[in-house]
Amino acid sequence: MQVANSKKKVLMVGKFYPPQYVGGIEYSLQETASGLARSGLDVDVVVSSRNGHSSTEEIDGVTVYRVKRVFNVGSVPISLHYPFKLRKLLQAKHYDVVHLHYPYAIGELSCLFNKINTKLVITYHMNSEYTKLLKKPLIPFMNGLLRKADHIIVSSDNLLKNAKHLKNFRDKCVVIPLSVKDEWFDAPGSEAVAALKAEYGPFVFFAGRLFKTKGADILIEAVRRLDCNLVIAGDGPELEPLKSLAVKLGISERVFFIGAQEKKVLKEFYNAAEVFCLPSLAESFGLVLLEAMAAGTPVISTELGTGTTYINKHEETGLVVDPGNAGMLEEAVKKLMDDEPLRLRMGTAARRRAEDVFCEDFVLSQIMELYRA
Repeated sequence: MQVANSKKKVLMVGKFYPPQYVGGIEYSLQETASGLARSGLDVDVVVSSRNGHSSTEEIDGVTVYRVKRVFNVGSVPISLHYPFKLRKLLQAKHYDVVHLHYPYAIGELSCLFNKINTKLVITYHMNSEYTKLLKKPLIPFMNGLLRKADHIIVSSDNLLKNAKHLKNFRDKCVVIPLSVKDEWFDAPGSEAVAALKAEYGPFVFFAGRLFKTKGADILIEAVRRLDCNLVIAGDGPELEPLKSLAVKLGISERVFFIGAQEKKVLKEFYNAAEVFCLPSLAESFGLVLLEAMAAGTPVISTELGTGTTYINKHEETGLVVDPGNAGMLEEAVKKLMDDEPLRLRMGTAARRRAEDVFCEDFVLSQIMELYRA
């Protein structure tokens, strides 16, 4: 279903864009840009390149301008050409809306120092990623950019409440969550799901990049004494340490590492799992929770004061535990694994919440209404 629009021209400003890099913010940027393009808007995106070369390509109706990266400061790509590319696009295209996806220091500084004479919308995905060394000098610039913005989108009430940088700008803030695409609600083939259940038995599922902050090590410790298997989908720097931990705990035969998987396969695992668990130590939103909920699977997440508990309602769509607490997580997993009626009730509520609050058309309509405001 398409959402009505007024053919606005939109420039999205961000850090990276898939497929060069796929993190939570990049995935959200792509889904928003492609969704708006499908709805009839003219959408361009300017981001840093991951391979050191500038390029232009069209992806799903979105024109993506990648700007050459010179070097990195921590996780922040530094592109000396970025502000000039932004200026060139602003002068040539006459956009109706510039939509910045925060945080990305070069994008923010480029927006601040270029003359933007059109509506400026900022999606505030998370608190600053910058190192302590850089953070203090950048605060005045960040505040200047927030003052310049017409609207600031945050993905949850929790993030708005806990984001110190937004304290003086709450009159500009509006809560619009990230969305889950309709395809996640479509059931996969029953044979594929049955095959996974037969292969892995009753299992807990985790999907995500394998960074320390994702808490997969806590999950491995939590299932050590439980009568269930654990399937971990994803790659990253913690893969080998996690495998070693499973061996050390003597449960390597019950912990399955299946690597990064395409959507089709992930959907099958979401549907086959008894429980989905995202035990993050830090997480701005947690899109994988929505994907699991769309499959009607109850979820376990951590209380981080961000979007994770905006998505997952404790004792309604799943369970919420303290971050880093393996014992509490073990109890939550056991509670759901041992109680099929509870799993079914929470799974049904999870799917209903995903449909009612996070469906793509509803979220896109809110963004487009903000563009018109």
